Amino acid sequence: MNYVNAATDNRIGFNVYNDYPQDVLVHHQCGGGGASIFALRNMTLNKSITKELLRRLKIIGKPFTAVHIRNTDYATSIAPYFDMLRREVEPPLFVATDNADTLATCTNEFGASNVISFSRLPKIAGVPIHSPIQKEISTFDRVADAIVDVLCLSFARKFIPIPIDAGHQRVTFSGFSMLAYGLRKNPEVLRDLVGERAYQGCLDACAH
Repeated sequence: MNYVNAATDNRIGFNVYNDYPQDVLVHHQCGGGGASIFALRNMTLNKSITKELLRRLKIIGKPFTAVHIRNTDYATSIAPYFDMLRREVEPPLFVATDNADTLATCTNEFGASNVISFSRLPKIAGVPIHSPIQKEISTFDRVADAIVDVLCLSFARKFIPIPIDAGHQRVTFSGFSMLAYGLRKNPEVLRDLVGERAYQGCLDACAH
């Protein structure tokens, strides 16, 4: 689903096959999957983002398991999956989530020494990160953290997306999880997105 400009009713997007004179192009759309992977084939990341990605992967410093738990606008009951996670997780465990309480639950369950998370999470648990009422973290920092999180999921040795609770638009996984899954299935897109040199650096950072 594409968003539209409220003033003009025009779709917020652009044709990837066209050339544009503008320095900044904006596309705003819900969901992940194939459409998002197609879009990323036509993009490269700002160097500040790839630098931060590499910095975080170097901190992890070894092969890792990653989970994504969306638990604000989409609710996710994590407790029923703990038995499965105990079997599947090979520490360290990178947790990508939008909910500080969910991160605390994972830390309590698996131990602070085994859980890694980098994103700055709002103190208002349960309110989406992209909500306009979230004022304590700048919009740039929230977006940058989200981008780097999905890239970290993509470089994990093992990725475990946690299904959202039933009843949310008849989807099983959030678009964020689907995007990470798509990048893992299309490593050439991930490589082109971060750049050849940074891609190899990321692989080396979590290879030992």
